[in-house]
Parts: sequence; structure tokens; C-alpha cells
Amino acid sequence: MRHSNRIKTLIDSFIVRYRHLPHWESPNSIYFVTSRCLPYIRLDQSQKSIVLETIKFLNGRKYELYAAVVMDDHFHLIFKPLEPEKGKAFSLSSIMHSIKSYSAHRIGEKIWMDEYYDRIIRNSNELKRKLHYLIMNPVKAGYVSDPFQYEWLYIAGDKSL
Repeated sequence: MRHSNRIKTLIDSFIVRYRHLPHWESPNSIYFVTSRCLPYIRLDQSQKSIVLETIKFLNGRKYELYAAVVMDDHFHLIFKPLEPEKGKAFSLSSIMHSIKSYSAHRIGEKIWMDEYYDRIIRNSNELKRKLHYLIMNPVKAGYVSDPFQYEWLYIAGDKSL
């Protein structure tokens, strides 16, 4: 196991990085990731659209996106990093840097906390639970009664979970 605090663009083996939270990364893994806005920031509709557009833009470029939801003060993602070189996947830190820096630049201000929460999804049951959690986030927040009516929700493929 290697430990590193610097941002790596590509990873080729299991690594653990520590900031305030530990970040475990392993090539060929699927991740559930949450990033929060700074405490005083609440995204308006146009800003949520910018964030979702950014997330969708990187789909197929840095990761395979399974699902995403952008809320007023955070977003959740489920994705699998792509391998631009055989056996080398994009790192979580490079993916998150791309999403957060580009969306903040388009919005015109620093909006994201530096740290983010991530978890390697270990099996299909956990993937289903995380997808359900992500999809139901706007319902739980009281924004909609049908999650698929929420404008800032993206689900790849089948919506029949």
C-alpha cells in the first residue's frame, strides 16, 4: 500500500491518501462520491445546471458516469474512472479537481470545500443501495415527489431501480 498526499493524474495500483478524510483508490473500481459547497454557499438553478453540465461533460472523457445529482449545497456521483492507458486509471483527485475547478470557474467564485467523501463500491447490492440513495436525495429534501422530475438528476441507462 502506498501513501501519497500529492495529486496524481493516473493510478496503476491501490493507494491511500490522507487529508482530513482517507481516500482509497484502486484501478477498475466504482466510486460513490459526495462533494459539499462551502458553508455559506447555496447553488441557484443556473449554478446547479453548470455543475451538472460539467459532470456530464467529463462522462466518457475521465469516467463512466452511472448517476449524479446536484443539490443546493452538494452533489453525489457514482462513476468508474476510465483508463486512458492500459492498467492506469484517472485518479479521484484529478477527477474531482476537474469537476470542482471548472464549475467554480464558470460560476465565477470558489464554491467547493476542498475535501470530499468517497467510497469504493464493493458489490452489486451496495451499488443498488447507493443508486437508490442518490436518486431519492431530491425527494428526501422535499424538492419533488418523483425523483425523475428533478432537473439536476442524471441516471445512465435503466431507471427501474
